[in-house]
Amino acid sequence: MKSQWAMVLITIIILFISSLGYCDDKSVYIFYGNGVGNTFEEAKKSKGLLGLLFLETNFKFRVSYNPTFGKIIDLMETYEQNTQTNMTQFWRYLSMLDPMPDF
Repeated sequence: MKSQWAMVLITIIILFISSLGYCDDKSVYIFYGNGVGNTFEEAKKSKGLLGLLFLETNFKFRVSYNPTFGKIIDLMETYEQNTQTNMTQFWRYLSMLDPMPDF
């Protein structure tokens, strides 16, 4: 048990020390994740509007763009993120073999 705690502590120390090299400035980076069906240009525009709310800060905004791959694939990805279950169940819901849950 002590060796597990020692490994956790060593890992935390290593991660902390390694992160110090990436702090070149005092800015805080905020990554904006776009909504479903947005283009990259729309995501950039939304990021810019968000940045206007924080003009007097050291925050720097970046886009974390999530591209679309079509409605079915996007629906499948959303389902997987929300439930973290196997994809077989998703296809069973979609083909109406099982009733859809109320989430």
